[in-house]
Amino acid sequence: MSDSNADLDKLMKSISGLIDGCFSDLQKIAKSIEAAQAEKEKAEQAKQAADKKAQDENQKKAEEAANNLKKAMLSQKFPPKLDPTQAAQIPKLISKYIDKNGVRLSDTVSVQPDIDFDPKKMQLKKFELKVTITFP
Repeated sequence: MSDSNADLDKLMKSISGLIDGCFSDLQKIAKSIEAAQAEKEKAEQAKQAADKKAQDENQKKAEEAANNLKKAMLSQKFPPKLDPTQAAQIPKLISKYIDKNGVRLSDTVSVQPDIDFDPKKMQLKKFELKVTITFP
């Protein structure tokens, strides 16, 4: 029976060598996968940072465009002999024009006007555009 034990020991030594070799290969593969995942995460973080920077730049440009329009609208001269009842309708007419001509500029950019007109002074008191950018 001692030959049987020796044979079993020899077989188990061979099997454990095969298992250890396989486990060693699997550990190398696991480390390779972890390294690739870490690199992927690093690239995603860099892309997110670049996307955030582009989003911030686009938001700033949109706000600048809205402010330029605000300045132009507030400096707009209205006819002094304009009928006050007609003049009082100017905010509604501007809002209607914006609604008709594309409040939603695209799936990602929309604007909402906030307008106030002083019929006594025949000028806009307030002209604000709320620009909303939805980033995909």
